[in-house]
Amino acid sequence: MAYEVFKRQRVPLAQEPYVTIHRRGTIALNTPAWLALGSPAAVELLFDREKSVMGFRVADDMADHAYRLRQNGTSASSFVLSGTAFFQYYGIPLVTEARRLSAHMDDGILTVDLTQEGSAVVARPPSKSRAKHFPKPVEDL
Repeated sequence: MAYEVFKRQRVPLAQEPYVTIHRRGTIALNTPAWLALGSPAAVELLFDREKSVMGFRVADDMADHAYRLRQNGTSASSFVLSGTAFFQYYGIPLVTEARRLSAHMDDGILTVDLTQEGSAVVARPPSKSRAKHFPKPVEDL
């Protein structure tokens, strides 16, 4: 039997545009979604009440209604903004667990159908909690 060394490489990132909505209203665009918009510094949020479709359109980052995108951590695998006020204004209930929803471009607008179920996003536990899963070895007596 031949063993292979696992080098802790990350799982390849999704190549399709996705938007993740987190429990507290934070919205994250993955890199393909951000690139589809043209790598903007800011977006404006749009909503189609009839179809329950949320939209993201490039905006001047100095505009009053613009939402500046922040890189999520050092990996730059997603770009985040706070959508809490948006969800409250339109009466859209916050999710009970983070959900990843597919997105696509439609005439310059990144659109997300909020009626889709999407997929649950499971967060990696913080490093301190890993100790609970791997107890310390018992010392020899």
